[in-house]
Amino acid sequence: MLPVERGESAHPHTRATDPEQTALQARTHHQRSLAMHIAQLENVKRVLGNTSGLVPASAEGIACAMAPSVLMDYAGSRQSANSAQGHFHAPLSAIDLFTVGNLHMELQQPAEAIASYDQAITLDPCIPEIHFNRANALAACKHYGEALSGYDAAIALRAYYAQAHSNRGNTLYALGQYFEAIASFDQAISLNPEMAEAYLNRGNALTRLGRYTQAFQSYEMAIGCNPDLVEAIFNKGIALQIMLLEQGGE
Repeated sequence: MLPVERGESAHPHTRATDPEQTALQARTHHQRSLAMHIAQLENVKRVLGNTSGLVPASAEGIACAMAPSVLMDYAGSRQSANSAQGHFHAPLSAIDLFTVGNLHMELQQPAEAIASYDQAITLDPCIPEIHFNRANALAACKHYGEALSGYDAAIALRAYYAQAHSNRGNTLYALGQYFEAIASFDQAISLNPEMAEAYLNRGNALTRLGRYTQAFQSYEMAIGCNPDLVEAIFNKGIALQIMLLEQGGE
């Protein structure tokens, strides 16, 4: 199963047509939107567990990268919005664009996130987290083949990237490639033996293959890592029922 990798608008009575004037009129609205984006930055830090400084301190520059959606209220068309955007900010770095992509994912906008991640990778193709998050966005759009390539790219840059192996397994599971998915889950578990979700999804793949005893054991391992993992508890019960039925039929 794929992980569940989430305004107030002011409208002036008149709309400017000149790009610089458009940007000026949008400033107040932009500042309000900035407050939301700063809060989203904190969510990104929490979601990614990011303590390595990958989220830059300059929130305004990042928020400006999302300014076309703000400026649309004033400019009246995407073309004029993009023109006005040029007056807001200087070019962003790969890490800035990475953070913009993360914000889009927080706002449940995976297609927009992919575009930001693509730009980030163009600037710096050697950051595994960007490939990983891009793959998550592709998986959210059900572009599973491209997502696999993204996870492979992340793993190539960081072989011990347990979460990338796990999410790769999730993608293979979505494609119905259960044997291959189990191999990826096994790799994730070897790197992080406390990864409850990998045990859970490994159990799900084993269930799909009719290997209920092994699935039961995998669910037990998931529960051992996270006793509150409801799906593992539920699926363990189902696997046990099937095992008992099979024993009764012998």
